[in-house]
Amino acid sequence: MLEDYLEGAAAAPRPGEVWVWARHGDISRFEGRTIPVDGRRYRCDGRILIGDVTQLRARFTLDTRTTGLIDRQSVLFFYDNRWHRLGSSQLLTTLGVDENEFPISWSPDRDLDCARSGPYLLAPA
Repeated sequence: MLEDYLEGAAAAPRPGEVWVWARHGDISRFEGRTIPVDGRRYRCDGRILIGDVTQLRARFTLDTRTTGLIDRQSVLFFYDNRWHRLGSSQLLTTLGVDENEFPISWSPDRDLDCARSGPYLLAPA
Protein backbone atom coordinates (compact mmCIF):
# COMPACT_ATOMS: atom_id res chain seq x y z
CA MET A 1 0.00 0.00 0.00
CA LEU A 2 2.83 2.43 0.70
CA GLU A 3 3.94 2.17 -2.93
CA ASP A 4 0.41 3.06 -4.12
CA TYR A 5 0.34 6.06 -1.80
CA LEU A 6 3.75 7.33 -2.89
CA GLU A 7 2.92 6.85 -6.56
CA GLY A 8 -0.22 8.94 -6.27
CA ALA A 9 1.22 11.60 -3.95
CA ALA A 10 2.36 13.88 -6.79
CA ALA A 11 -0.54 13.08 -9.14
CA ALA A 12 -3.42 15.38 -9.97
CA PRO A 13 -6.14 15.69 -7.32
CA ARG A 14 -8.11 12.56 -6.57
CA PRO A 15 -11.39 13.76 -5.09
CA GLY A 16 -12.59 11.58 -2.25
CA GLU A 17 -9.35 9.61 -1.85
CA VAL A 18 -8.21 9.30 1.76
CA TRP A 19 -5.18 7.54 3.26
CA VAL A 20 -4.73 6.76 6.95
CA TRP A 21 -1.58 6.20 8.99
CA ALA A 22 -1.77 3.37 11.49
CA ARG A 23 -0.18 3.87 14.90
CA HIS A 24 2.75 1.66 13.91
CA GLY A 25 3.55 3.75 10.80
CA ASP A 26 1.85 1.79 8.01
CA ILE A 27 -0.35 3.70 5.59
CA SER A 28 -3.41 2.33 3.85
CA ARG A 29 -6.34 3.54 1.81
CA PHE A 30 -9.22 4.60 4.06
CA GLU A 31 -12.63 3.42 2.89
CA GLY A 32 -14.96 4.87 5.53
CA ARG A 33 -17.82 7.15 4.51
CA THR A 34 -16.71 9.91 6.90
CA ILE A 35 -13.28 10.66 8.35
CA PRO A 36 -13.32 9.88 12.09
CA VAL A 37 -11.73 12.21 14.62
CA ASP A 38 -10.00 9.30 16.33
CA GLY A 39 -6.39 10.29 17.06
CA ARG A 40 -4.95 9.22 13.70
CA ARG A 41 -3.55 11.12 10.73
CA TYR A 42 -5.25 11.18 7.33
CA ARG A 43 -3.99 12.40 3.97
CA CYS A 44 -6.83 13.58 1.76
CA ASP A 45 -7.90 15.81 -1.06
CA GLY A 46 -10.33 18.64 -0.60
CA ARG A 47 -10.67 22.34 -1.23
CA ILE A 48 -8.98 25.43 0.09
CA LEU A 49 -11.02 28.63 0.07
CA ILE A 50 -9.26 32.00 0.13
CA GLY A 51 -11.65 34.72 1.18
CA ASP A 52 -15.11 34.35 -0.33
CA VAL A 53 -14.18 33.95 -3.98
CA THR A 54 -11.07 31.85 -4.61
CA GLN A 55 -11.53 28.09 -4.34
CA LEU A 56 -8.77 25.65 -5.27
CA ARG A 57 -8.34 21.89 -5.23
CA ALA A 58 -5.97 20.95 -2.43
CA ARG A 59 -4.25 18.08 -0.66
CA PHE A 60 -3.47 18.11 3.05
CA THR A 61 -2.87 16.02 6.14
CA LEU A 62 -5.51 15.94 8.84
CA ASP A 63 -4.10 15.30 12.28
CA THR A 64 -6.99 14.33 14.51
CA ARG A 65 -4.67 14.28 17.53
CA THR A 66 -4.79 18.10 17.57
CA THR A 67 -7.62 20.62 17.94
CA GLY A 68 -6.54 22.46 14.76
CA LEU A 69 -7.13 19.26 12.76
CA ILE A 70 -4.92 20.27 9.83
CA ASP A 71 -1.16 20.24 9.45
CA ARG A 72 -0.60 23.68 7.90
CA GLN A 73 2.81 22.65 6.53
CA SER A 74 1.16 19.85 4.54
CA VAL A 75 -1.28 22.05 2.59
CA LEU A 76 -0.80 21.98 -1.18
CA PHE A 77 -2.83 23.86 -3.82
CA PHE A 78 -3.40 22.41 -7.28
CA TYR A 79 -3.26 25.26 -9.77
CA ASP A 80 -2.21 25.37 -13.43
CA ASN A 81 -1.61 21.57 -13.40
CA ARG A 82 0.98 21.84 -10.62
CA TRP A 83 1.06 21.52 -6.85
CA HIS A 84 2.05 24.64 -4.87
CA ARG A 85 2.78 25.09 -1.15
CA LEU A 86 0.44 27.25 0.90
CA GLY A 87 3.08 29.96 1.34
CA SER A 88 4.04 30.07 -2.35
CA SER A 89 4.38 33.80 -3.02
CA GLN A 90 4.38 33.19 -6.78
CA LEU A 91 1.03 31.41 -6.61
CA LEU A 92 -0.56 34.00 -4.34
CA THR A 93 0.67 36.78 -6.67
CA THR A 94 -0.73 34.94 -9.70
CA LEU A 95 -4.08 34.57 -7.94
CA GLY A 96 -3.98 38.22 -6.85
CA VAL A 97 -4.40 37.46 -3.16
CA ASP A 98 -2.36 38.02 -0.02
CA GLU A 99 -2.35 35.12 2.45
CA ASN A 100 -2.55 37.54 5.40
CA GLU A 101 -5.40 39.57 3.92
CA PHE A 102 -8.10 36.93 3.69
CA PRO A 103 -9.30 34.18 5.94
CA ILE A 104 -8.33 30.81 4.49
CA SER A 105 -10.57 27.86 5.14
CA TRP A 106 -10.49 24.23 4.12
CA SER A 107 -12.84 21.37 3.57
CA PRO A 108 -12.04 17.71 2.86
CA ASP A 109 -13.92 15.93 0.07
CA ARG A 110 -15.28 13.50 2.67
CA ASP A 111 -17.03 14.88 5.73
CA LEU A 112 -15.38 14.70 9.13
CA ASP A 113 -17.22 12.66 11.73
CA CYS A 114 -17.68 15.52 14.18
CA ALA A 115 -20.43 17.85 15.34
CA ARG A 116 -19.40 20.83 13.21
CA SER A 117 -19.41 20.70 9.42
CA GLY A 118 -16.90 22.48 7.17
CA PRO A 119 -15.47 24.54 5.83
CA TYR A 120 -13.05 24.95 8.72
CA LEU A 121 -10.91 28.02 9.35
CA LEU A 122 -7.18 27.53 8.83
CA ALA A 123 -5.33 28.98 11.81
CA PRO A 124 -2.72 31.65 10.96
CA ALA A 125 0.91 30.59 10.80
